[in-house]
Amino acid sequence: MNHAMSLNNKSIIISICLGVLFYVVDSILDFLLFYEDLRFWQVLITDVPIHEIYTRALGICIIVILGIVMPYLLHIPDHLRRSTAQDQQLSTDPTLMVSLSNEIRTPLNAIMGFVDLLKDTRISDTSKRLYLGHIQTSGKYLLELINNITDITLIETGIMYLNEEECKLNQMLSGLHLKLEQQLVEKTEKNLVISLNIGVSDENFTILTDEVRLYQVMVNLIENALRFTDEGIIEFGYNQTETNELEFYVKDSGAGLSPGRLGRLFSKQTSLGTSQMRPFDIIALRVNIVRHLIALFGGELKADSKIGKGSDFRFKLKITPIEVDEEKVTTVEDISERGETTKWESKKVLIAEDVESNFVYLKEILRPTGIQVLWAENGKEAVELCQKHTDVEVVLMDILMPEMDGYEAAKVIKKENPDVPIIAQTAYNIDETEYKDASLYFSKFMIKPIWSIDLLNTLAVYLDQPAKSA
Repeated sequence: MNHAMSLNNKSIIISICLGVLFYVVDSILDFLLFYEDLRFWQVLITDVPIHEIYTRALGICIIVILGIVMPYLLHIPDHLRRSTAQDQQLSTDPTLMVSLSNEIRTPLNAIMGFVDLLKDTRISDTSKRLYLGHIQTSGKYLLELINNITDITLIETGIMYLNEEECKLNQMLSGLHLKLEQQLVEKTEKNLVISLNIGVSDENFTILTDEVRLYQVMVNLIENALRFTDEGIIEFGYNQTETNELEFYVKDSGAGLSPGRLGRLFSKQTSLGTSQMRPFDIIALRVNIVRHLIALFGGELKADSKIGKGSDFRFKLKITPIEVDEEKVTTVEDISERGETTKWESKKVLIAEDVESNFVYLKEILRPTGIQVLWAENGKEAVELCQKHTDVEVVLMDILMPEMDGYEAAKVIKKENPDVPIIAQTAYNIDETEYKDASLYFSKFMIKPIWSIDLLNTLAVYLDQPAKSA
């Protein structure tokens, strides 16, 4: 308030000074151009023609009025300034950064520590499995944390967007249920059942939506449910409430949340961490991500929770059903559920990747399939190899590479061979404008880290080769 008053006072003083200056300048011009037979002081003060007085007075009034009004027109109200500061608190609070640093170091400590222990050649196979399990768990948590922090930043800066594509909803949720059940097998200390409810019986039920973001919403809600539920049941899925509306939900029989805690999770002033002594609130981060994503979908997250009775999170979305060809071959079951090895000895794939360790990782995933692998260390080499090996059937293209990036390389390759599918592998978020442009050249986008199952399933689509037993 004091700042605004000070600004207005300064503006009034400046406008008055400008008004006086205008009067003097106008007098000088009149003296030089029209009243040379009079003295300057007469033109300035004593014998000023009446019409000049009116003109100068009008000019001064206009300048002073503008000086008073403009600060109000340009001034941002205090309540809006405070609102903006609160909206940015999640990603700009310095204490949050300290808390976040500590949160990152915790899983990183486990990863580096167990890797160091694995160097010991004397450890038993049982210990190796134990160490690798802890490394995998810590790595997944670290990845989730990084992804969510990135997303909350995108949301707050207003550049988060949805990419609507065909989504086989039941298959997507069934795949998530399978992964959750596999995780529970490893956590023998939890006496927990995870149940999936499918609201539409058609296995190929397909809707138009952003599958990646919808999957992320369900995962975040389920992860929170797992946090509060050691035994009992977690149920997730959806019901069809209207012809073009689905109600998704995640409910559990866990410890539940108090009304105060639940209210803080839905508050716009949610703080993820206030000091080094208070833990980083991953629960609040997940809920904030979910709320904003659901809002982008056009829905609203609602919750009901009681201490000792569990929690129930729900949201409704308008959907656009898509008619699909039932004869289309699905590959999810072929590789991930039956656990069989795909054989692609007659196929050839090009991997464009400038980081050797990433290339070696992808090559090792593909090694059991027998597929021929070519390696390009930059976009220029990728173009040259595609020109030389016209029988390349799929290109895995990294986006950020030296000499020529993945975008430029994809454009050249598609110009010469429009039919070859190019799969983008990237570690950074693509904005909406870039995505629309890149979609002209890339058949699919895979965000790093790329899991072996996802890579094999994706390649199976483009190589048109069903999985076979080894």
